[in-house]
Amino acid sequence: MGDTDKSTSTTVDTGRVKSGSGRCGSISSRIRESFDCSVVRHFFTSYNVIAEKWRSSALAGIFKHRLFLRCEARVRRTVAASIEKSTNLRFISAQMKHLLSLTLSHYGLALFFFGVYTSIIYLICLMLPAIGADIDSLITGISLMLVSLPLLLSRKTLAEAISESRIARWLVFSVSGFRREDLATVKRRRGRADVAFIIGMILGLLTFYVDPLVITSVLIAIPALYILFISPEAGVVVFFAIAPLISARAAAQFILILSASYFLKLIRGRRTFSLDPADFHVFLFGVLLYFAEKINYAGNGASKSVNMYVVYILFYFITVNLIKSEAQRERCRRAAAYGAATVAVLFLVRRFAFDFIPDLSHINSNVIKGIFSLVEQAAKNASGCVLYLVAALPLFTASFLRRRGDSKPLRMFLFAAVSVAAAVYTLSRGLWLGAAGGLLLFLLIYNFKYIYVLIAFGCMVPILLFSLPEKTAGYLAGIFNMSGSQTIGRVIVRRTSLSILNDNWICGVGRAEGLFPKIYSLYSNAPYFSEDSQNLYLQIGIELGIAGLVVFSLAMLLLMIKAFTAVRFTRGGMRLNSAASAAGFAAMLIYGMTDYIWADPRVFLIFFMFAAFISAYNSEMPKQDSVHWGVVIGSKREASIDI
Repeated sequence: MGDTDKSTSTTVDTGRVKSGSGRCGSISSRIRESFDCSVVRHFFTSYNVIAEKWRSSALAGIFKHRLFLRCEARVRRTVAASIEKSTNLRFISAQMKHLLSLTLSHYGLALFFFGVYTSIIYLICLMLPAIGADIDSLITGISLMLVSLPLLLSRKTLAEAISESRIARWLVFSVSGFRREDLATVKRRRGRADVAFIIGMILGLLTFYVDPLVITSVLIAIPALYILFISPEAGVVVFFAIAPLISARAAAQFILILSASYFLKLIRGRRTFSLDPADFHVFLFGVLLYFAEKINYAGNGASKSVNMYVVYILFYFITVNLIKSEAQRERCRRAAAYGAATVAVLFLVRRFAFDFIPDLSHINSNVIKGIFSLVEQAAKNASGCVLYLVAALPLFTASFLRRRGDSKPLRMFLFAAVSVAAAVYTLSRGLWLGAAGGLLLFLLIYNFKYIYVLIAFGCMVPILLFSLPEKTAGYLAGIFNMSGSQTIGRVIVRRTSLSILNDNWICGVGRAEGLFPKIYSLYSNAPYFSEDSQNLYLQIGIELGIAGLVVFSLAMLLLMIKAFTAVRFTRGGMRLNSAASAAGFAAMLIYGMTDYIWADPRVFLIFFMFAAFISAYNSEMPKQDSVHWGVVIGSKREASIDI
């Protein structure tokens, strides 16, 4: 009898250890078990059921019709055959591979004479007052000669130099995703020094007509474009890092080039295209967004920015169909982490350090002015994309919590610290709420016992408000203070926006530049004026009507179901990363409740970029058989479109 009691008590103690120590562990385990058995949990992890119903729907059956498949196969064979047999493409590919087999001394020789003739052209222009000389040409020429000196002494091929250089290895293998075997098979070839001399001389003579920096930029852009067309996935990874730093027009141009690269791969059967329920609703939202610009209260052609919005939605489908493996998603996650850290640093620099930069008007060099102007513009672009920090904070936390792999916890901790500092200095309470909500959601997914941290933090809020400076505490308490001027203004703006939505709920007012303030002035005589409704969902309803709001809500709901389904059916680091991505995207949705976050087109791009990222985490879930679209001539690879 005593032995039985001992064994029973041991079993009970073991259960307590597994579920947590003492009463607290049993409470958390009961809450977790009740949530696991709830309807909400099964609903938000049922994307496979939704996808199965989508595959058997009449709409998906259109893409499986025999006539449609025949027409598509004929077009694909014709276009793919012309691409495969193109003499120009074969010549370009052969020459690019030939460049890898040349030694660095040939590149050094070309750069040396490029710099020599650039300096000579500068001296000639200096002696001709009618033409004038630019000191930047001399600086560029001398720099090229200095860079060429170590290259002249090297006997390694370009492929060997890439394999041995730490920075080049990181760019080519880690970022671009190329295999080491691709460079290991490159054989050394004898180059001609006279050809390198002639090329350097021609490039130097061209500086008489063209700025040498432009020529240097073109020389860098040519291999970059070649890599982009060989591996569009590399373009997606790079874009995750540079998206918040470049202008809206440059981002649209990059996406169009990336789209051309992906289409060429798709038509040749080297990549696949898939369309699931979430993607289809995003597509419908893009269609509504396009027609909202064509039909609006301001008249046709009133806005050109919406076309840029449609291009940005195109990046969503490119990312979903290119980022398929865990290695590619890991590259995108790292790129997003570096991009967010750069945004945070540039934001803090712009806020605190730009006041100490001296006046550069007395400097004659356009290079120095251009560098400072480029940094200032990048900092300005980064300040408009602080939403990147909201989505990236759970990613930083996931990287810091990982104990396996090659992640750098200390580096990610520093990135997170800088990002938190930048988020605090934005003084945006909506951004704070979004970041806190996303981070809390991630911690609850990671370990449900963090609910006790939430309870403890809630109890400490009054103490925290009393311990902070009076101005800071008042600013934080203003979130719940209805007597504050900012809160009253927001309430008035949203009430007026609801009135606009109530009168235009069927089709909306459309999208056009400056359209909302004109309509807002007709509904309000209050002194509180606003450029937008200060709420993402209200703004979508006003511009696109009830149809646009419903389609957008369904798309976001399906994306979250897709993300939580991936969290449920994955394990280890993949589950941690998918949970962080879902939490980051949820943080942006929470932030959208407090402000219209799409006022900047690049924020719209970042929003759907992270939407594609969480959608890509479901690509390794068990799927039904794909619909095969025939064998492409010349490629011997089968292309499939998964509907």
